[in-house]
Formats: sequence, structure tokens, C-alpha cells
Amino acid sequence: MQKPKNWDTLEPFFGTYSDVKYRFMLANSNGAGEFSTETMSWAMLNSYRILFQNALNAYNAAHPGNPLTDENNQLVTFE
Repeated sequence: MQKPKNWDTLEPFFGTYSDVKYRFMLANSNGAGEFSTETMSWAMLNSYRILFQNALNAYNAAHPGNPLTDENNQLVTFE
């Protein structure tokens, strides 16, 4: 997985980049293939952040004691 070139503009919405986080985002985006502050409004990007946080909460609840971590062994968050 390659870090999107525009991640610096997405970081305020989705936090620090990781391959695991980005794969999770794509898998839970309802078909969005990319994210961009140039083509998406603040409200849309914030809605995606909430969607991903809810999906992450559901994932972590389904895997008690084994929350989603990234390739650096850091907890995946959307802050």
C-alpha cells in the first residue's frame, strides 16, 4: 500500500497515516476509492471520519483484547 500524496491535507481528519489504517478506510468507505480536500467538503470528510470511527469501534468490540493495530504495532485511531 502506498501513502496517498495528499495525506498531509487528510491528517486533520484521519490522523497519522499507516497502511493498515488506509486499508481499513478503503474497506469501510462504501466504495470511495480516494479522499481529497480538493473534491470533498469538510462535512463529507468529517462524515467519513465518523463512519470510520464507528466501524473501528465495532471491529474492536468484536475482537475484545485484540484491537486493530497497524504495521508499527500502534493502535489504529481516527482522531
